[in-house]
Amino acid sequence: MVASKMNKDAQMREAINQKLIETGERECLKEWLRAKLTECGWKDQLKAHLVGNPPANAGDTGSIPGQGRSCMPRSS
Repeated sequence: MVASKMNKDAQMREAINQKLIETGERECLKEWLRAKLTECGWKDQLKAHLVGNPPANAGDTGSIPGQGRSCMPRSS
């Protein structure tokens, strides 16, 4: 039962994503989100956080996998 619900959820997400792509709304939402994150200063906060807390494997691949939830935007 749980697996079928997860499968239905995945199918629903895929259908929604496909519709957003077809209509061009996905790009509009990405731009809106990018503008909101910039407006609230999240990008600058993320940079400051990463400078103060470099990932353990910094320089290995150039990615930041070790930062996890601490990099996620916080609601006000």
